Amino acid sequence: YADSIITYDGVLTDTITGLSHLEGETVKVWGDGAVLPDVKVTGGQVILATAVKVAQIGLAYNHRFKTLKIEGGNPAGTTMGKKKRINGITFVLQNSHTLTFGPDDDNKFETDFRLVSDPMDAGAPLFTGEQFRGFDGGIETDARIIVESDDPAPFTLLAMIPEVKVNPSK
Repeated sequence: YADSIITYDGVLTDTITGLSHLEGETVKVWGDGAVLPDVKVTGGQVILATAVKVAQIGLAYNHRFKTLKIEGGNPAGTTMGKKKRINGITFVLQNSHTLTFGPDDDNKFETDFRLVSDPMDAGAPLFTGEQFRGFDGGIETDARIIVESDDPAPFTLLAMIPEVKVNPSK
């Protein structure tokens, strides 16, 4: 998503006007179902790299979610304070374009939901459903998950279910 957006819905064009409130700013573009290159607003308008029929244009907005310590379940009680590893995560998404996640700021991975059968000359369709992704987190007592993006694309995370391996004795 983006902030202070305008929405264009009209004939095919590469020039979008009505952006005087963002004069001089570099903006994000979501056009015809795809993330387009950032552009700078000059004279209240932008010239896009690709002509579009529908676009949303606005300031970058970074959505970021970081879990609390993960409780992985343990027959002997809590896993808090015990070493654990997140092996994978099932994400439940609604109308989402891309997903960026990882154990920390230095180790994040971006994935989209394009299928090999999707045409490459159009934006990837929005995904609704469950997606399992492997997770390369370490073995630690403070296992966490970060989900974030600054794409102007739609993203709705409904649930996140980690697959956790626990060392019950430590």
